[in-house]
Amino acid sequence: MNILKSDFSLDRYGLHVRFVNEEDSEFIVMLRTDSQRGQYISSTDASVEKQREWIRDYKKRELQGTDYYFMFESPKGERLGVSRIYEIKKETFQTGSWVFKKDAPFGAAMLGDIICHEIAFDLFPDGVNLHDIKKANLPVNKYAENFNPTFIFETELTRYFINTRDNYLKHKDAYLAKYLPLIERMNKKTQEKD
Repeated sequence: MNILKSDFSLDRYGLHVRFVNEEDSEFIVMLRTDSQRGQYISSTDASVEKQREWIRDYKKRELQGTDYYFMFESPKGERLGVSRIYEIKKETFQTGSWVFKKDAPFGAAMLGDIICHEIAFDLFPDGVNLHDIKKANLPVNKYAENFNPTFIFETELTRYFINTRDNYLKHKDAYLAKYLPLIERMNKKTQEKD
């Protein structure tokens, strides 16, 4: 099994990516307990200390290569959002816990999700990505369609999908070709205003 080094970091699409640490606990709690941002992800206790404990336990899974929890930052080091690769098995992995603050730069959340998938498929080129989306989360359902995942089944509240590396990367390239210039243009305009 491929395992990321404990000092993992990456700069891509104007975002800096690293593993979360205990010092991120307050930011993560703020994101995940926000009524709008956290409504489609698993609920989180509002205790920063409980989040620190969770991260301490997570770090053991990180060392084993079964769970990776990423912090996405601006080039200036401002925390923007998080995403995970978890339930990593020999042939499958899941992605999720994807949430960014609402005033993150235009497109940052989408690019963070893409980076998370790129990391996962680089680590597990023959792996299959399992993911689920709440039916009520219409923007994420629409976004996910861009990557042509295979629908597996649904429950009353949730739709379940799989995607392979080749399929994901093919659709990702088309998505980036279409949207990356717009994202860069919008963020340039915002920087000029500041």
